[in-house]
Amino acid sequence: VAGIFEPAELAADKGKQIIRKVNNIPYSQVRVVKRVIEESDEVAIRDAKVVVCVGRGLEKQKDIELAQELARILGGTVACSRPVAIDLKWMPENQFVGISGIQIKPDLYIGLGVSGQPQHLCGICDSKVIVAINRAADAPFFEAADYGIVGDLYDVVPALINEIKARSSLSEVSATGNN
Repeated sequence: VAGIFEPAELAADKGKQIIRKVNNIPYSQVRVVKRVIEESDEVAIRDAKVVVCVGRGLEKQKDIELAQELARILGGTVACSRPVAIDLKWMPENQFVGISGIQIKPDLYIGLGVSGQPQHLCGICDSKVIVAINRAADAPFFEAADYGIVGDLYDVVPALINEIKARSSLSEVSATGNN
């Protein structure tokens, strides 16, 4: 996306590059001490079918629990916008979505308090359904969203959670035949 970033200044002294090749170590002197396969949050977010993303519209770090509850009942995971990870440091850097973060393509993306800057939208443009929840009716995110709810996420999300729980308990009753 041209024009988003200022051009970098060239350093006056580029320094020296030192390369040391170590390709003559005998195989007999190399041994594997331990193999660790780490489950990354980035992988979980990238492969998730449902992503609930928090933005700067959250008032405090503890409020991420609200997004986690919504993600849990939808079978999804929580991600964040760049400011939440980089500026506020409320979530790990490997969980922010955007042009310089993770690019995702879930079936359902729900943005909570995300303004919808172009850098963020580049990371979610392949989502099948985008839902924006923001109290600012003029947030750019609403133009990119398939569905938008103008409202305070602290009112909307608890009501949404309660409605989903009520409907899923009705579905369970219908499925078991206990009316």
